[in-house]
Formats: sequence, C-alpha cells, structure tokens
Amino acid sequence: MAEAARELKALGAGAFAGACTDPCDGRTPGHRRHDDSLPFRNDAAIVLRRLMRSLPTGKGVLGIATCDKGCPP
Repeated sequence: MAEAARELKALGAGAFAGACTDPCDGRTPGHRRHDDSLPFRNDAAIVLRRLMRSLPTGKGVLGIATCDKGCPP
C-alpha cells in the first residue's frame, strides 16, 4: 500500500488509505459462525463505500485485496 501511495503521489494524485477486514473462510468451515462470513463482507463493503464517498476529492479508488473473496470482481 505504501508503494501504491508513493506512485499515486508521484502522478499528482492524493492518496488516502482506508482498511476493511474480512473473516478467513479457511479458518471457519464447519464452525457455527461460518454463516457470518458473507454478511460480514457485505457490512465491510458498505463501510468502505461510505468512506470512499466521504472523500471530497475522490475520483478513483485503488483496492488492494489480500484474499480472493475480500475484493469485489
């Protein structure tokens, strides 16, 4: 993320970092709370969307995901 922020700044863009976590399906299968995974991701997406909309100069978003399920297609 730091490298991406440096590149954006070099291009004249402002960079703002925000983070959103999600549960790992690799740790939850078979557990009774496994059903919370998708609703949690939906809540995280709502929070991240609100954060992005709150930025007054936002014209684009660069998302960096650490899991194939944590970033929308």
